[in-house]
Amino acid sequence: MKRCTLGAYLIIALLPWASGNAVALPSQSYELGVAGVSGGDDHADPAGLVRVAIGSSHYGQMLLYGADFGPVRARNVLISGGFHHALKGLDRVEMQFGLTLMDEYIGIYNSTRKRADNTDQPKISEHNFNIGGMLGLRLNLMQKSRYTANLGWESHLFLAGSAAIYLVTGVKQAWYASVGVSI
Repeated sequence: MKRCTLGAYLIIALLPWASGNAVALPSQSYELGVAGVSGGDDHADPAGLVRVAIGSSHYGQMLLYGADFGPVRARNVLISGGFHHALKGLDRVEMQFGLTLMDEYIGIYNSTRKRADNTDQPKISEHNFNIGGMLGLRLNLMQKSRYTANLGWESHLFLAGSAAIYLVTGVKQAWYASVGVSI
């Protein structure tokens, strides 16, 4: 379902451009990248990054990551959207802020092997959703014609448990490198 939805959004965004329609669209940039995402522990899980920026100040992105530790499987998605603005006096550095949705799945399976027909069911599983805020910095390393290369750092902050009373937060930090094209 998630792949179909992302594909539909990309098709809708590209349809006027591909048809040669003369409608004036805001500038758009598309990026793919690799990332490391840390959940507050001492290691970062490898992740894939997809980012779409529309106009000069709005963006949306998705980080996909997960890991298998023997019979334990984790699959996570961070979807964020918001605003990005160049810092005054530093043309190549952007500040970004917005909202983040987190979808986190953990399952413990009977076997460390995946069945070819994907019918293995977990003994225990947990599926969590959360909404939070995101702050980050991006550095534009290179911009040649329509192509860009970027480095970035983000902190995704989530309320956890009884956060309103205990002021407890959950955090996911991401470091990434991406390449993109503007149209």
